[in-house]
Amino acid sequence: MKALQIITLAMLGLLTMSSSCEKESQNAVAPEPCSPSMVAITAVPGLSASPACLADATLEIRQSSKQIITSAAQFRTAYTCPNPPVIDFGSFTLLTGQTKLPSGGRVISQQITRSCKDYKYTVVVQQGTDAAVTTAKYHALIPRIATDAKVEFEVQILP
Repeated sequence: MKALQIITLAMLGLLTMSSSCEKESQNAVAPEPCSPSMVAITAVPGLSASPACLADATLEIRQSSKQIITSAAQFRTAYTCPNPPVIDFGSFTLLTGQTKLPSGGRVISQQITRSCKDYKYTVVVQQGTDAAVTTAKYHALIPRIATDAKVEFEVQILP
């Protein structure tokens, strides 16, 4: 008889715990998705005036290259300026890229958005009317990103 009472009490206890867990899961709030926000772009003194400092990548026409630079060593490899600007890579990350165009061109706009840990760097390039093939180069200095962050580069080429 005592064994039957113990088993009954144990069963009631399990049912009560099961019911309370079910209520908790019904009351749980789903985490809010990260909404995209704009990221401030800081100009790099001396770099905008010397875009040729960025070593040309071997590209086909309308092809782009991109780099996420997080250290001075990476910067020295990518940029060959005689007097390179000093960048605090402990506080900043440099996003840089270039796109080969068939008839010249220039960067019209650029923006960076962030959603959770992920970033999207959007660059709009306007083709020119030159007879020579040229490379449009662009960069953005932003607050340091996490090492596991993903960066998507989107280059839009306008006629």
